[in-house]
Amino acid sequence: MAKCAAGVLLVAAALASPGGPAASEIGTAAPASSHPGLLLEAGFDTGQVYLNAQAVYTVRFYQAIDVRELHLQTPEIQFAELRRIGEDRIDQETLDGRRHRVTERRYAVFPFASGTISATGAHAAGLVAVPGAAPGTRAPVRLEAPAATLDVLPMPAQAGSGPWLPARDLTLTESWSPDPRDARVGQALIRTIRIEATGLEAALLPELVPVGDGITAHPGPPRLANRFDELWNVGSREQDWRIVPTRTGTVAIPEFHLDWWDARSGERRTARLPGRTLEVAPAPALSLSRLLAAAPAAGENVDVREADAGATAGDVSPQASDPVEERSAGQYLSGTEAPPDDSRLLIFSALFAVAMALAAYVAWRCTRRPDRAALRALRTACRRNDPHAARDALLAWAEASRPDSRAQTLNNVIPLVPGPLSRRAIAELDRHLYGPEPESWQGTRLMRFPRS
Repeated sequence: MAKCAAGVLLVAAALASPGGPAASEIGTAAPASSHPGLLLEAGFDTGQVYLNAQAVYTVRFYQAIDVRELHLQTPEIQFAELRRIGEDRIDQETLDGRRHRVTERRYAVFPFASGTISATGAHAAGLVAVPGAAPGTRAPVRLEAPAATLDVLPMPAQAGSGPWLPARDLTLTESWSPDPRDARVGQALIRTIRIEATGLEAALLPELVPVGDGITAHPGPPRLANRFDELWNVGSREQDWRIVPTRTGTVAIPEFHLDWWDARSGERRTARLPGRTLEVAPAPALSLSRLLAAAPAAGENVDVREADAGATAGDVSPQASDPVEERSAGQYLSGTEAPPDDSRLLIFSALFAVAMALAAYVAWRCTRRPDRAALRALRTACRRNDPHAARDALLAWAEASRPDSRAQTLNNVIPLVPGPLSRRAIAELDRHLYGPEPESWQGTRLMRFPRS
């Protein structure tokens, strides 16, 4: 056996020349027809490893002679996942006073069954010069690596009942956006939680769900990644959570803790994220005038009566005359000769007064019934497929129709709505605003609110 520079216990096999005897090691005496300048080492970095934890399998090929078309075959290992670590490393090393070129290839091994596993089939192949033959004559050679075994230990009882996470190191980190000190009711804070484990695959890292009285948590899609840091796989899981405060005052977010198993020392350890306290301010006051400013533009009628009133109020004005040809009021009404100028002015003044009266009546109704104004703004938002405007209109409707409810989030609005379809549509709107990365939102389901 031989021991490589990285401390890997390897099984060595020497390559015999075509038709000649095998040399047991580099540098041993061999007949002149042999090629003692080739050696293959292969093996695991350790004799035992925990289930799911990473081991390293290394193949090293030494050559003191020229080898053309060198090929290193990947080993076969049952009940384990095998991944190559980076590119081949080429180095120079002196053995028994002779300079050798060393080609090293490393694999990460992740066993998924306990017991003994074997790595077989690793070999080196290439073309070497044939002694005594014409210049340029080469023959194929192949060097087999003996089988290497690895004992896989099961999960120990001391590991506990949580996720089984055997790693060399594990850390928890977090970030917030915007600053959690600016928390307001109904406004989402993005909390990004990252788990990073050395010697473990990312797929095994669990989801950490934020909890707390006074918040709702909406997950984004997790981002899993594996990368190599020297010999060791570093698995990471990063996930964004939309944290939505549901009440004012002090909201406590408890500490996160995650138990893991130290694969090097054989001990149970715990990674932690400290708890946090949010001082939640009230949601910004919703202005009825701001909602009314979102009223339909020309052609976006809310209903027939409102559209007629809006058209009467907006289309008629003292300057409503034909820019191409000036015609009298009498011609518009009867097609006869125009009345005197004073009569025409009186007719237009009367029409303008009627329009102003209608506009004043609509404004008075909105003032007396702010819930209708909120519904009008909601339907406008639904037609424009504007989820944020729809949320504001729903909160304004809840404040106007049920002031005692103190609804500050969409979840507070849902119990106030009688129609099951509307309740479902509001829940979908909430998931769109605070759930994973949203697609386009369609407001058709809320068009019949609150009747459906």
